[in-house]
Amino acid sequence: MDIRVNDVTIPQSRVLAEMQYHPAPSRKQAEKLAATALIVRELLCQEAERCGIEASPSEGQPLEEARIDALLEVALPSAVADEATCRSFYE
Repeated sequence: MDIRVNDVTIPQSRVLAEMQYHPAPSRKQAEKLAATALIVRELLCQEAERCGIEASPSEGQPLEEARIDALLEVALPSAVADEATCRSFYE
């Protein structure tokens, strides 16, 4: 059964292909995990599109992954710790 995420259809064949990356005790659980991963990926791509986020994929990286990475970088910027913070944490 195909999955619809807003106006985008994720075909069952894509879910079945994704299952190899989601080991689970049963086929049904693996299929659910794969479907969930594809839905989340699609929602992130749609949010990147909505926000107008452009991305340049690195060599071998799919455009979809580059856009998700760019979205996450904007939404969740990395904190940079100064030396005092590092020493405090260490101690």
